[in-house]
Amino acid sequence: MILTSVLFPISTRRRTNSRGSLSVTRLLTTISFIPAIEIFEGEKIFLRQTSDILRAAYDNTKLYCQNSVFIIASNKVDLKFLTALLNSTLFNFVYKLKNPQPGKTFPEIKPSAIKELPIHLGQSALVTKIVQIHDELVKLNKSISEIMAPDEKVRMQRLVDAAVVALDAAIYQLYDLSDQEIN
Repeated sequence: MILTSVLFPISTRRRTNSRGSLSVTRLLTTISFIPAIEIFEGEKIFLRQTSDILRAAYDNTKLYCQNSVFIIASNKVDLKFLTALLNSTLFNFVYKLKNPQPGKTFPEIKPSAIKELPIHLGQSALVTKIVQIHDELVKLNKSISEIMAPDEKVRMQRLVDAAVVALDAAIYQLYDLSDQEIN
């Protein structure tokens, strides 16, 4: 058995802005001894620990990791959706506001900061759209790694960039953010 940090959604609260309110969920960090096979062979998110921005990767292929990685597992939140949120411009902005680490040689992602991020679970149509864009980004990024021709890589990178813009737009819509709030 290994010592594993696992994040679970635990509480829901409402956030209100000028246009109404929405529910957000907080994540609870549970640190316990869990058999590695149960965590690693299931659906999970790897979240890089040593970084100045959130870098999350969804896995359902039974990959294992060693040091400097948090593992997020949940049966209450779509993990592809959560991966998209964690990698979004919005969540990185919120994370940096709450956890500034300018000039730090080895900045660290803190579980306490991750569990404070506002996870909005509503609007199933938007959640589905965000998961679809996430899946498209995974395919595009895999394609880029397999392409040898430089001009084809540039074309694929433009598709990735467009998908990232679409993903951010869907997330802004999910959180009901105005253009003024986004900028």
